[in-house]
Amino acid sequence: MGDGVTEETARTVHVVSSLQIGGAERFTVDLASAQLRAGCAVSIIELGPDEQALADDARRLGVCVIRAGRHRSRLARVAHLAGMLAGRAQVLHIHNPGALRALLPVLPTVRGPVIYTRHGASPYAAPSWRAVHRIARPFVDRVTFVTREARRSYEAVHGASPERHVVVENGVPVPPYAPRRAADRLRIGMVGRLVQLKGQHHVLDAVRALGAAARARVELHAFGDGPERDRLRELARGLPVVFHGTVLDREHIYAAIDVLVVASRTEGQSLAIMEAMARGVPAIATRVGGNPEFVRDDDTGILVPPGDPAAIRDALERVLAEPALLARFGRASHARIAAHHAIDAVAATYRELYAS
Repeated sequence: MGDGVTEETARTVHVVSSLQIGGAERFTVDLASAQLRAGCAVSIIELGPDEQALADDARRLGVCVIRAGRHRSRLARVAHLAGMLAGRAQVLHIHNPGALRALLPVLPTVRGPVIYTRHGASPYAAPSWRAVHRIARPFVDRVTFVTREARRSYEAVHGASPERHVVVENGVPVPPYAPRRAADRLRIGMVGRLVQLKGQHHVLDAVRALGAAARARVELHAFGDGPERDRLRELARGLPVVFHGTVLDREHIYAAIDVLVVASRTEGQSLAIMEAMARGVPAIATRVGGNPEFVRDDDTGILVPPGDPAAIRDALERVLAEPALLARFGRASHARIAAHHAIDAVAATYRELYAS
């Protein structure tokens, strides 16, 4: 809990379903930290039942974290939320559909603007989710989307509202650019949850498909955990792969790799891509969701079709054959994120939106 920032004084309140490792959760912590640096009183309410990994990161940055999820019963959680939010003049910024659903009983009592950010591209089209969004609509002042594609997908299900629906792209902290030391081997990184839609098995297939000489010049580093862990470990037998598990330190992650490979079937805005590019690490990524907005083919990285291990293999072979390519991509990557996606600029955009 930051000095002078308490439940009683917080005036910008972010609500997340949990603070487990994930793009939306990491962005929420980064945004809250940037708002705190700008002089705002800010807190995060997290609704997960257990203490989550990113909660400590948020506290180290001085952000107040309130664990409403420690209450096991739904009634107790609602009562806690009502006690914190009802009748208070504040900005309420909601970051997950689950958090929106949990807040439905409280929304009519909130004073001040309510912002709901859709971090992914899923429209939440099931009847129950349609009902949640329909009930919440009169109490939500703005719905923000991280990509235009996500906005179109949402509006196809829940209806358009040009005056209330706004695209605000994500941002990340951007350290100063530093040229990267050439390593003896090409260090390939996979960063994120080990789940099927992330396509990590395609990356393993691509590395296995490299010729023996090329395979001897690479190593693969997987950062993250999830339900696909055991299957991926089995698929990785005989390959130069290190599974690091969950690692919170972003500087450690991106210092350990030379190129990020993102093989997802679907993406909103990949925070892993943005974090890597902010540190001069370019990406090989599938042409889905918001990826092409960051990975400009042959400028800041290489784009490949989804579900195509051969295309990933070809991209890796090209990088191995052209040693200067990664340095060029890395400089362009850092410049693009610094110019368009620095977290302080995104925080300023939200500050204007809160006041509008």
